[in-house]
Amino acid sequence: MLIIADGEDFHTCDSFSLESSSTFGQTLYELSFTQNGLKVKLNGVKKVEIIEQLLMIDESLPIYLPNILTDKDKDGQPYKEGLVYTFYDGSQAMVKNGKWAAAKKKRNPICDIP
Repeated sequence: MLIIADGEDFHTCDSFSLESSSTFGQTLYELSFTQNGLKVKLNGVKKVEIIEQLLMIDESLPIYLPNILTDKDKDGQPYKEGLVYTFYDGSQAMVKNGKWAAAKKKRNPICDIP
């Protein structure tokens, strides 16, 4: 999650808690979450925005990808739907719905922002 509290950005890939209270017609928030292994507690926050971010994201695709329709795999066969192919640099991709797609997922680097 990206948590914007009174204009300051915080990142967490764990759960968080958000509580509100009203005093004299003004709503204030209290947030608790973990950021990079440290517990964070914010009190008296006036404005909160929470943006969901994925914990796992697709690995990058190889720089060079063969043409699925005209090129052949290392065995001289057409590329097949659902199969994972490993390329010269060790990267992988798979054919999904007739297009190249990431074959692996990795932890979202946004989860590790200090």
